[in-house]
Amino acid sequence: GTDLLPIIVTIGIMDDATYFLIDPLYDEELCCDVLIRIAVYSNGNISVIKCGESPIDPLLIFEIIEYGKCAGMQWMNMINEAIGAFDECMKLNEKQANDVMDTDELKG
Repeated sequence: GTDLLPIIVTIGIMDDATYFLIDPLYDEELCCDVLIRIAVYSNGNISVIKCGESPIDPLLIFEIIEYGKCAGMQWMNMINEAIGAFDECMKLNEKQANDVMDTDELKG
């Protein structure tokens, strides 16, 4: 399931590409000249959406996309690790609950 969902990385560009904001807040987005949203999928595919009328240097856009893809893959790996740790914890709790029930049966 979660491997089908993308991680969205938003990069805001301000003051003619002088400043860049990674995942800006809504109020920060309002101050940006351009927003680039990069959807990163677990298989490495991406989708890119540009919001705003200001032009972007073609060489710069490739760097922005690569950065967004790298950040998205890192976040996806961290989320997958957290989900794996949560699953392991749940399995351990379930096993401990079953062990307690087994010892209760022996007492009765």
